[in-house]
Order: sequence, then C-alpha cells, then structure tokens
Amino acid sequence: MANVLIVEDHKETAEAMIDFIRAFIPGLNLSQEATGKGAIAKIQEERPDAVILDIALADEIDGIEVVRRIAASGTKTRFILVTALGNKAFRGPKPGRPWLEQLQDSERALVADFCEKNFNWKTFMKAIASAAGLPIPEEVENMAEF
Repeated sequence: MANVLIVEDHKETAEAMIDFIRAFIPGLNLSQEATGKGAIAKIQEERPDAVILDIALADEIDGIEVVRRIAASGTKTRFILVTALGNKAFRGPKPGRPWLEQLQDSERALVADFCEKNFNWKTFMKAIASAAGLPIPEEVENMAEF
C-alpha cells in the first residue's frame, strides 16, 4: 500500500482532496499535515511515497522550503506541488518566474508534478498515482475531463 501525505493548511481543501483521492485511487494510505514544519518532521519520520504539497502554507516554512530541506536531507520522496497562486512565484530568488525555477536542479528532481488548485481532477489523480508508483486506475483513465 502506497503512503501519501497531504500538506494543506486549509482544512476544507485537504478534506476535499482526501475524499476525491479515496474515491478514485482506493488503497492509498493517506495522512495529513497543515504546516511546513510538521510536514518536514512527518516526511523524515514516515518516508511517504508521495507528498501533495501546498506551496503557500500558514507557517514560516512554505512548500518550496519544505522541498529544499527534504532534498538536503537526502530523502527521495516525490512531491506534487499545488497552489492557488498561479504558476508565477511572488517571492523567492526569482519573483515573477515559475515556482519550479525557485528550486535547484537536485531539489526540482524530487518534484513529480505541479498543479494549480483549479484542478483538472483527472490530471491530478494521474499525477498522484504516478508519484506514488502505482498504475493509473481504470476509473481515472475513464474519468471525464473536469
């Protein structure tokens, strides 16, 4: 059973993701965290197969910093970065440029996918299955684009 951690500081959004993922990719062991600091600790302790990681978190450690710290630790967890902020970074070393450009190559290598929160759920489900090392369920393949 693949383990997937959802790091999202908005409870309703996290619950919607969990409900949708469970409906279309059964058999995943899902856990949840709301802060960057908590995410780092949980990733290092539990070593999930994949992490769905919100870029903008409520604490002082954002999603980009989580990826940096996990990459520096040598952990090989796969990340799916999600944001409602669009593809352009509003801060960091390269504001106005894509979020992934904020990461070094070794850090970017851990990022399996990037999704904006106006999800195409089919694409999002495929990204989760792929990052967790699972085959894409037939229900997801047959899902309408919405």
